[in-house]
Amino acid sequence: MIVSPIVRVDNGRYVATDRLLPMEQIAPRTSWKVVAVRAAMWGLGFGLGVGTILALSIWFMDRPKSWNTRALTPHNVKVAGIGHAKDLGSTFDVDGIGTSFSFDLENTTSEDLTLPKDVKVMQSDKSSGSLADSSLLVQKEYFIPAKHTVAVTLQNANECVKTMKTDECFDAIFKGVGEIVIFDQSAKREIRFAVPSYKGRKDGAPDFISTD
Repeated sequence: MIVSPIVRVDNGRYVATDRLLPMEQIAPRTSWKVVAVRAAMWGLGFGLGVGTILALSIWFMDRPKSWNTRALTPHNVKVAGIGHAKDLGSTFDVDGIGTSFSFDLENTTSEDLTLPKDVKVMQSDKSSGSLADSSLLVQKEYFIPAKHTVAVTLQNANECVKTMKTDECFDAIFKGVGEIVIFDQSAKREIRFAVPSYKGRKDGAPDFISTD
């Protein structure tokens, strides 16, 4: 009698070698359908992942950016009455009255900044806080080096008739205004300061004359 050798299989049992199945019968065969399904699932997952990343990137780039209110900080705001005059050579002909705001603008960043002349100037209602267009204009482009402060001027030199006193003109335009707000739309920077009180000269004449 021939005794078949005994071997141990993975499950801890001992069986005769003539009872072992061939490897091609033991190992499961993967059909092409299973491979195709797995490939499709992997491709779908990869596509969803790439699509999600792309969508998030587009959203991040296109989302509205908040206004930077810290880069440029105003200090020492002062107000004065200004008269607009025509230069007639030997004399000046005052043809309008307005208001001038001057302040020190500090660049708090570590890079050089520029305040363009074409910024949007608005003013907020003292009671509601709502914004409206302002007649004030930035007089020129201001270059502000990093960590430095530059004097800036806003004016509406020809807003009121020349027969008005400067404090009357100021009250007519700014009595109900809480803040002046400057928007640099190109750089998304915002500058705001409270409107100070103003008492003009006793004779009502302008504090200075502008010929611009």
